[in-house]
Amino acid sequence: MEPMKWEKFEEYKAQGENQGKVLERFYKGIEEARRDIQAKKAAYDELIVREVAEGVDLSKEKKATKQAEIEAEKALEYAREDLARASQVRGELFDGITQDDLFDDWNNIFVPKVKKEVIEPVEEYFRQARATYLDALLKAHEVHQVYGGLWDKHNNGVLKNMRRNNASVLPRPIFDFYQLPRIKEKDQEYVRKKKKLPEKDTKVLAHTGGVK
Repeated sequence: MEPMKWEKFEEYKAQGENQGKVLERFYKGIEEARRDIQAKKAAYDELIVREVAEGVDLSKEKKATKQAEIEAEKALEYAREDLARASQVRGELFDGITQDDLFDDWNNIFVPKVKKEVIEPVEEYFRQARATYLDALLKAHEVHQVYGGLWDKHNNGVLKNMRRNNASVLPRPIFDFYQLPRIKEKDQEYVRKKKKLPEKDTKVLAHTGGVK
């Protein structure tokens, strides 16, 4: 069984994706600034390697590269400020679905819908099953009382002290109340773990059409 789709949440997710696209350019600016800083650091390191390897003085180049790195770091700072402000503006202008809207929809729309369409039918199945079981139990007690009494009467009467092949025998029982089908703990455990009915119960429901 798949859970019922929460429509308002699906709308909220789609809305979030659209809002993310609004800020995509600002995130991209931050990423570009970070890559630029790494490139400037690598270039500065390469200059030092050349100075050592070639025995040359690259002070001017290093100064220019270091200044470029500083400018790149400032660009990253500005990009982060832009993103923060853009996020703030988006929040001020935004008039879509909020978390409060989701909370209210969950409590007042979604859960009542699930209860009506999914939970209440299951509860009704349980009410019917309980009533059917107790009705069957009542009938079984009545049968046990009537025919158990009838057996006792004749076992202690006309069929008393019967013998076959030089051995005492009892008349055949009519009804054994304690051999009736019961719901055992192992049956419930089977359903919980296997997520299906035992085969014998599946056959019963297939024959009867299930709980009405």
